[in-house]
Amino acid sequence: MEFTRLMFTRLAFARSPMFWIGLLGGLAAGGLVILCGLILWEGRRDAKNQSDRAASNVVAVVEQDIARSIENFDLSLLGVIRGLGEPEVTPLTGRARSMALFDNAATAPYINAIVVLDETGKVAEDSRQGFSGANDFSDRNYFKVHKDNPNAGMYMSPPLKSRVNDGWIIALSRRISNPDGSFGGVVVGTLQLGYFQALFEHLLLGKDGTITLVQSDGTLVARKAPEWSDIGRNFSNIGLFKHFPAARAGNFEAVTTIDGIARRYTYSQIKQLPLVVSVGISVDEIYAPWRQKALTIGIALACLLLATLALAIVLSHELIRRKRADTLLRESETRYRHLADNSSDAIILRDPQGRRKYASSAFFPMLGRTPEEMGAEGLEPYLHPDSLGTPPKTLQRLLTGEQRVVALLQYAHPDGHWMWLEAISSGIFDEHGNMTEIVTNLRDVTRRKAAEDKLAAAAITDGMTGLGNRRAFDDRLEQEWQRAVRAQSSLALLMIDVDYFKAYNDTFGHLQGDGALTLVSACISENLRRAADFAARYGGEEFVVILPDTDDVGASHVAENIRNAVVERTLVHPASPATVLTVSIGLTSRRPAQGDEVSSLIRLADAALYQAKQNGRNQTALSPPAPQNRLAAANS
Repeated sequence: MEFTRLMFTRLAFARSPMFWIGLLGGLAAGGLVILCGLILWEGRRDAKNQSDRAASNVVAVVEQDIARSIENFDLSLLGVIRGLGEPEVTPLTGRARSMALFDNAATAPYINAIVVLDETGKVAEDSRQGFSGANDFSDRNYFKVHKDNPNAGMYMSPPLKSRVNDGWIIALSRRISNPDGSFGGVVVGTLQLGYFQALFEHLLLGKDGTITLVQSDGTLVARKAPEWSDIGRNFSNIGLFKHFPAARAGNFEAVTTIDGIARRYTYSQIKQLPLVVSVGISVDEIYAPWRQKALTIGIALACLLLATLALAIVLSHELIRRKRADTLLRESETRYRHLADNSSDAIILRDPQGRRKYASSAFFPMLGRTPEEMGAEGLEPYLHPDSLGTPPKTLQRLLTGEQRVVALLQYAHPDGHWMWLEAISSGIFDEHGNMTEIVTNLRDVTRRKAAEDKLAAAAITDGMTGLGNRRAFDDRLEQEWQRAVRAQSSLALLMIDVDYFKAYNDTFGHLQGDGALTLVSACISENLRRAADFAARYGGEEFVVILPDTDDVGASHVAENIRNAVVERTLVHPASPATVLTVSIGLTSRRPAQGDEVSSLIRLADAALYQAKQNGRNQTALSPPAPQNRLAAANS
């Protein structure tokens, strides 16, 4: 008996709303946790990929610079070898012979000298006229390699201490062969390691970022902020060489034994040279924004789960209450009225002529007026002009056969604020199909309407700058154009372009480029004083400003204020002649007539912008008057 009673109890619970609400709530919560986990995992992966892309860009730039420099150096060595074999060079002496052989190649920055050694290792030719330093280099590796191996090609030495100034250098050398193929000596040039240090010095890699250049055997050539005692040491036991040379380029994570910092490294061999460049970014710096985001999402998720639990409990109680109310409703009209009075919606019952028969108790708390205060006219006297006439139209639509009519009304609450009401009306019919009553549910949807309006505003806003987007600009320009046609007023348009923006992005990266665009948008917004003025991002680094009721003089004043505001921010831009970020502005104004095309205003402003760029950028250019403007000026 006890078992049977327990089974019936469990079956009854399984059919109860609490069971299904708990089940659905648990599934929803679990799904939400999984979804957030996937989002966070995706965000962490994106942070890593973004860091890898940035590091790869740095590696590519460094690799290209070093490869080009060494290639040019090698071409100079080959030029010396060719010059030694030219009959025209043989009789030359002194400066003329030096110019013919070396062609000023050794005067380039960070190049010590280019020297020709004979077959015994003695200096035969020297790019440094009159130099009287060390003369015998037969003990150097770069001499021995070419002497022993006729096919060595270009040889790059490990880092060496110069015998001239005791500075760190690497030597690049090639064999000189006699016509019969025998060893004729070596041409060798020395490159200061300061070249690599200067190249690394300007790279922005974060607080704990590193960049290292090693030879393929692990010999350290250069790194950012070096310990000079480490130059020339072999580091083939570090993490890089667990991946290279198996893969010429790649990524890996490792903890540096020197400082104990975990970094993510991106490395690449420099073409076919025995050099590998490696960039390391701190793992903490890579994932710091993601951790902040994860914390925020975690807190939000916890709040949402608690809210879901609370909602499930409330909903469960509400379902139980409504079920009981439905039972009472079927039993008697009194219980039906009790249910209506406990609903959060205001329920109104009317006859087919629109006369009110019943209003639920939620009527006054929602609307702030009693049914008696409203009288026979109902909501109509308190509606916004845009909503006037809606209740009679709703009644007419129901009488002509519509089963359900939904209307949105803007209602003036007695406390002075406007509220939005959703009115859902439907008919009650007798057994003959005749409408006997009309039931209207009034629901306060003010918050929902505000949320919808906010979403609508987001659809016409540029997410990065906060200005209007291209769609908003097109709509606003068309509106102002038509208004100017009707009022015969002047309408001005500014087109603004960030100068040398591609070079800025190439120098600092897209993240700082986005910051520069945000700065320009702030300068634009700060200099628009009137409510009717409108700014938008036109695309890429271009912005537009619409100035209603403004002529060329007023528009020029606004344009110059914007241009000067950008310059005064002094955002460094090495690729710009001004050395700071600047903008070029083209402006035009028109007094449009009926039939004129709005696109003509854009074309004139664009032509003026082009003129500003042609004139040297960082300036404002005014378009020539449109034909109708010139005619008006002639008649005035």
